[in-house]
Amino acid sequence: MKDAWGVWKGRGKEYQIDWNPQHCDDGWPGYFLKARARVKDKIGEHTYVIAKELRRRAKFVHNETRQIINERRDA
Repeated sequence: MKDAWGVWKGRGKEYQIDWNPQHCDDGWPGYFLKARARVKDKIGEHTYVIAKELRRRAKFVHNETRQIINERRDA
């Protein structure tokens, strides 16, 4: 995650990543790290993933934002 987002600087940097299993009730970080190790040799270093639901939501936000920008440009 730090590779993807960079390292926080200043106040609060100790909270950038919290691996305490009691704070992460869905367990995805553990799954992510296991999957990354399994596929790294086949696909290289670019092994970060995005869940289908998050991808769907991101696509929705992107399309909405694009529509707003196009409407303002055309006005």
